[in-house]
This record gives sequence, structure tokens and C-alpha cells, in this order.
Amino acid sequence: MSKCNFIYCAEVDSTNSEMKRRLDACKLKNYSCIYTDFQSAGRGQTMIGGKTSNVWESEPKKNLTFSLLIRPENIPVDMQFFINQVVAIAIADELNDLLPEKNVVVKWPNDIYYQDKKVVGILTESKINNNNVEYVIIGVGINVNQSEFEDSLNAISVRQITNQKTDIDTLIIEIATTFISDLTNYFKNDLTYLQIIEDNFYLKDKQVTFIYNNEERTGKVVGIDKFGGILIEENNTIKSYQTGEMLLKKK
Repeated sequence: MSKCNFIYCAEVDSTNSEMKRRLDACKLKNYSCIYTDFQSAGRGQTMIGGKTSNVWESEPKKNLTFSLLIRPENIPVDMQFFINQVVAIAIADELNDLLPEKNVVVKWPNDIYYQDKKVVGILTESKINNNNVEYVIIGVGINVNQSEFEDSLNAISVRQITNQKTDIDTLIIEIATTFISDLTNYFKNDLTYLQIIEDNFYLKDKQVTFIYNNEERTGKVVGIDKFGGILIEENNTIKSYQTGEMLLKKK
């Protein structure tokens, strides 16, 4: 059984926003998880036609939308990326168990793809205190049983892949259980997550277009460094970019 403290809400604006409101009102336990049937203002980040879209499209009761609260002890700021990636790998593992072909991969820094289409979006928010992470809120949207999406979103659901309905309540428990186990092992240094991330890295060896310092640039992705930066080769020079300082454009 998962160690998560599950909190169900029939409808919220976004589970990340609801988590922050409850954090302000009371001290939530580590591994609290707020999940809902519908987000009226779910958030994500996608480049569409050169502009940023921050809306997560999800039909009521068709998909899995939730936020996890992690309260690490004395974790430095640069470890946020790896907490985010442990969640992504746990979700990818569970989805691969459901799919006929294990083709779910993680796109830097926060999406999960199946055969070039987005099946999961992840939005991480955190509070920093004295250069340590006080808490991390990881919001997750998984396309589970939805059958149609706008073409511009380049999205796909588990149901579209398997032609079968998936039990959402079972899926969230399995993801939470896998994540908590993996994160516990990660903090014990029992798992080398950088290599695991590299092995599941969607963008490895791909040409990408991105925005940096208000300038559009292109390059080849060659890996991820130990600080979670994406390594891009441009004009025979490899540079590391961190989340927040550049934005990948959607093709």
C-alpha cells in the first residue's frame, strides 16, 4: 500500500494551486497527494505556433490529474530536477507496463512522450529556504481514457494506444507506490538516476529549436549533465542549459 496521504477533490482550478492553499492553511504531511476528476484551470507549458500555451486540456473523469507534495530534508536547490525526474521515471515505468510496446520516454524537463506524442505533462513548483528545498509540489496530468484531442496539442492517451479503458484509481496508487520507493532509494544513493534518465531520454541525438536570450537557436541534444542541464551541441561546441533559462519550441 502506498504511503501517500490521498486527498480527493471533485473539481479544483488546479491541483498545484489547491496544494499551495492547503499548505498555507495547515501543515500537510510529506507525500500528500491531491487528485481530482476535473481541473478548471489546469496548467502546463507548450510552445504552439511560436507562442506559449499554459492550458492543460482534460475531459472530466477521463484522465488522471494530481499533485504530489515532497518535503525533503536538507536537499540543495540543484536536486529539484532529479526529484522531478524520479517522478517522471516512475510514471513512465507504470505506463510501459500498460502498453503493448514499451515506448514511453521522458522529454526534458517535464513531459512524457509515446511515439512522438505527449501522454503526460509535469509541472514542478517549489519553495526555497536558505538554499535548501523546503518543499516540492509536482503536478501531473496523464492522458488516460480521453479519446480525442485538438491536433495542435500533439497529444495521445493510454486508451488511444491500447484500445482499452484503464482504472484511474488503481493507476494513481501504483504510480505513488513506485515513486515513493524510487525516491527513497534515490536519497539512499542506491540508484544512479542520471544514467536511468539518459536511458529514457526522448530528445537524445535529436535536432531541437529553442529560445535563449530572446533568440531562436538550433542544435543537437547530446545528453544531460549532473546538474540536470540539457546538453546541446551548437557549431561544434557543447553548452549546458538549465530549466527556466531556455524554452524548447514545439515542432
